[in-house]
Parts: sequence; structure tokens; C-alpha cells
Amino acid sequence: MNRRELLLQEMSIPLWELKHPKALQGVGNIQIPQHTYTVVLTNDPQLTQHILLQDLIRAITGSTNKFIQLTTDKLVRLESQHPLFIFYTEDCQTAFMHSPFAQLPHQAILLPQNLQLTLEQKRHIWQKIQQYLIKQHGTL
Repeated sequence: MNRRELLLQEMSIPLWELKHPKALQGVGNIQIPQHTYTVVLTNDPQLTQHILLQDLIRAITGSTNKFIQLTTDKLVRLESQHPLFIFYTEDCQTAFMHSPFAQLPHQAILLPQNLQLTLEQKRHIWQKIQQYLIKQHGTL
């Protein structure tokens, strides 16, 4: 008798059936909560620690913890019922451009991998954030 059968026997479970076996394989949709509308798409888990990105997230959400960070492998499972503001890095560009999130009503900003931006790039990003906030909330 293997360990699983022994545990089932101890719990008096004679027969069991997994209703959603694909869930164990990581298949399942990631639903973005209504109160979260900022997504950071990057394969670098440390990127959100960068001060520039924290400032950008804070400008949109008013906080540095109201966002979701995803890697490209999870992008195909992402679902949202509301417009998102998405920051994505160069290494995720191909995956992002082939996703439904590259379309309106979502707003997206491509960021260099090292987050080194020129003054003009920073100005462009801040203008996009302003436009998004006015469109979504009617105010800055």
C-alpha cells in the first residue's frame, strides 16, 4: 500500500476522483481582482524592487502593493473584466504582443530591461499614466 492509499484509508475515504485534474498542472485562469488594475509583466522577479518602477506603480495605484507581477508563462492564463495598465519588459515583448492585453481598453508601456530611461521616455510614460487616470477615474 502506498502513502496516498494509506492516508485515504486513515480518513475513511474508499474512493476519490479529482474533478479538475488540470488544476494540478497549473492550468486555470488568473482573474485580476476589480481593485487591482496594474500588472507588471517581467521574467525578472527583482524588477519590482527598482525605485523607478515603484514610483510608477505608486502614481497609478497610490500604493506600491496594489499590482500583480506575472511572468510570460502566466500571461496566457490572465483574465480581466476591467482595463489594466500593464508595464512589460523587453524580454516579454513578443509574448505580450501576441496576447489579448496588447489591445484596448488596456494601456501598456514597454520598459527597458535595465529600467534606464531617457528624460523623453520618462515624460512619455508619465503622460500615458495621466491619460489613463483621467480616462478611468476622471481625475488625477
